[in-house]
Amino acid sequence: MKGRLLLLAIACASVWLMSVPGSSARAPVPVGVIEGEYYVHLTGRISASHGAIKFNVWNHGEDDHQLYIGRNSKQYGLIARLAPDEHRSITVTLPPGTYNLACRLPGHLGLGMVTHFRVT
Repeated sequence: MKGRLLLLAIACASVWLMSVPGSSARAPVPVGVIEGEYYVHLTGRISASHGAIKFNVWNHGEDDHQLYIGRNSKQYGLIARLAPDEHRSITVTLPPGTYNLACRLPGHLGLGMVTHFRVT
């Protein structure tokens, strides 16, 4: 009997904790990014609320690329190298601001591989 009461108490406490505002983290906001020669495009979403953001990155080009996420010379995330046809994801927590999404492999940035992403 005591075991059942303990299980019931644990179950009730778990339900209560899940219902308390702010007790559960928001799922990362998904953002699609496509890279190729020589571009970085956002697919669909061009901004998101501050917090966890999951960048899903596809290299549709024939060369290797990378994804740098930064603002004011501060790096918030980096996928160092994406081979052609490779897909990878990175989740970062971003405060409000405008961020550069760029490929910083030699010569790629100068060829236009940068876009901007706004976090509110």
